[in-house]
Amino acid sequence: MAAGADTCSKDLTGTVTCTLASSASSIDVSAVLSDAQALNSALSGSAIVIAAFGGAGGAGNQGGKGGAGGSAQMATSLADLKTRYGTTKIYYYLGAQGDTSHPGGKGGSATIVSAADLSSTAATTANVLLIAGGGGGGAKGGKAGGSGGTAISSSTAAGANGEGAGSNGNGGGGAGGNGGKGGAGGSGGEMAGTAGNAGLGGQGGPVHVGSGPSTATGWLNVSGVPTGIGTNGQGGLGEERDNAPEGGGGGGGYGGGGGGAGAALAAQTGGGGGGGGSYTAAAAASGSSTSLTVPSAGNDGTVMIIFL
Repeated sequence: MAAGADTCSKDLTGTVTCTLASSASSIDVSAVLSDAQALNSALSGSAIVIAAFGGAGGAGNQGGKGGAGGSAQMATSLADLKTRYGTTKIYYYLGAQGDTSHPGGKGGSATIVSAADLSSTAATTANVLLIAGGGGGGAKGGKAGGSGGTAISSSTAAGANGEGAGSNGNGGGGAGGNGGKGGAGGSGGEMAGTAGNAGLGGQGGPVHVGSGPSTATGWLNVSGVPTGIGTNGQGGLGEERDNAPEGGGGGGGYGGGGGGAGAALAAQTGGGGGGGGSYTAAAAASGSSTSLTVPSAGNDGTVMIIFL
């Protein structure tokens, strides 16, 4: 795991926001605090918010709309991290936007922040701080994938359902993941989408190509799939048959979103993929409110550490 860097900026109130580099996958929060103190020497690390944003869903190449990546925020402090997790080092996995080169867009992958190296340790609620669900992939005819969930301070949040009629030959949208349970696949049309996987994850859902599924959406800053994540929380498959419009893949997350159903006829529409669920560990007893407006960096996932 590459240990990394950050880019920090200070606002007019003295709050310093540090964005973690996509060229690395781990960092010690105490080192980030030192960088923040170079901009505001009054910061002590007693009030920190860690914010994560998931990867957006792919639009597809037939006029669909990818769902926005979800978000998650956790209030903590250096002392709280050390007490709860035995370390102030975090590992982070930046969700990627779903590929848009197929008729149905692939689901975006979730952004995950953990106190353990998930390349060798299984993800559990005892070591995962945040999961920001990925957005679902879009489908033909302007059908949108569902957005990832928004979780703040000791909560879970469902991803939104993907759009789709699910009747008269049109494909239905996949359901959003929620609370570690995968969303149902979209129904109707020629071929129902598959359900998202349960668990803490995950990869963005694939779409049907040729005789089977495409590759799933991975992460920006790690190669391959970390063993401790595997297919947990992976978004469902956006389906297609007979070259009719296909559904979008579900977003990955704390319960992957369901894949959209494929349409029966070329003139009809597939369903958008459901968004992935999001998760936030409990806030520190003395933690500051996480009701902050933190801008996402864009269609790929990101992690920010805010010092108050």
